[in-house]
Amino acid sequence: MDWLKDVIVDILVTVFIAAFIWFGYIWMWWVIAVYSGLLLVAKAVVLTGDGFLSRTQNNQQAPDWFLHVLYALNIIMLGMFGWWWLTGGWCLIWLFSYLGQRNKS
Repeated sequence: MDWLKDVIVDILVTVFIAAFIWFGYIWMWWVIAVYSGLLLVAKAVVLTGDGFLSRTQNNQQAPDWFLHVLYALNIIMLGMFGWWWLTGGWCLIWLFSYLGQRNKS
C-alpha cells in the first residue's frame, strides 16, 4: 500500500470531478479543464519524448490497473453528465497512459 502516496493526486482529481458533478460550480469546471489539459500534454510528451519515458516512469510503484480504474471512473462520470470535451480529453489521457505503460514493459 506504499504506492497510494504516488496516486493521491489522481484520487483527489476523481473526487473533485465527482464534487463538480454534484455541485456544478463553474470554477470547478475550470480547475478540471486546466488540470486535464496539462495532464494530456504531459502524457503526450512522455509518450513521444525520446528516452523521456524511461526517466519518468521508473519511480511509479502504483499498479497499472489502479490508474485505469480511476480514468474509467472519470470518463464515466463526465460522460454521463454530458461534459463531452472533458470526456474526450480523459479518453485521450487514458489511451496515452495505456500506450506509455505498454511501451514501458
